[in-house]
Amino acid sequence: MKQDLAAVIAEIRLLVGYLGEKAQFGWWQSSFLSPQIDAFLSPVFPRTTQLAKYRGVCAAAQIVHDELVGKGSFHLYRLPDMWERSSADFANNLDIVSHISSVDTALDRLRELGRPSESCEGPVNLGEFSDEAVDRFLTDVAGHYLRAFESDIRTYPYLRDRERVA
Repeated sequence: MKQDLAAVIAEIRLLVGYLGEKAQFGWWQSSFLSPQIDAFLSPVFPRTTQLAKYRGVCAAAQIVHDELVGKGSFHLYRLPDMWERSSADFANNLDIVSHISSVDTALDRLRELGRPSESCEGPVNLGEFSDEAVDRFLTDVAGHYLRAFESDIRTYPYLRDRERVA
């Protein structure tokens, strides 16, 4: 089950990362998932170009999320170490192009992965983080991002760290 969830984390990160890039909705100013980036990354990372794209877009999105949500909370781009390592393992094997060939393809896939939600602008607290609730968190997160992109607003769903709250 953990491996399946790690794959979903990697996929949602790529979908939201792509949609958030400057050529699509402009939530962050990166272009790691644009077709032209291969010319820059493949000479430097010939065997791990996919992973370099993944890490690049995740870093760009993480900066924006951290500024708005804070580093003391968990969000799609800042999860406990176990989930970070597991999802990165899958990112290198994902066929990024099949998930993000267009804005419509990415939105359709988010629609499949997410649960319908209300549009909320800005940081959105979804409760406290627990390993047992990661699957629910992922469907909620996918739904929030989907509604935000469809409504032309910016949302940043997050979970409080249970240990920091206590």
